[in-house]
Amino acid sequence: MTEQYPIRTLFPGLEEELYNEMEQVGEMREIPAGTFMLRKGQLIRSTMLVLEGIVKLYQTNEEGKEFLCTI
Repeated sequence: MTEQYPIRTLFPGLEEELYNEMEQVGEMREIPAGTFMLRKGQLIRSTMLVLEGIVKLYQTNEEGKEFLCTI
């Protein structure tokens, strides 16, 4: 994980133990544009860190209208 994306540079200020764990057990995945990474109510079993790209975070109402969420 560290060769292409220097995790310490992208996410500065974390504990050394956390960097080591991410480097040892972290898994890199390339997600195609338009792919749902998480759905409302879905059980989260791991943490996702976005190293490159844009994530659209939104909710839909009963009519299907999207409401963008801000972080």
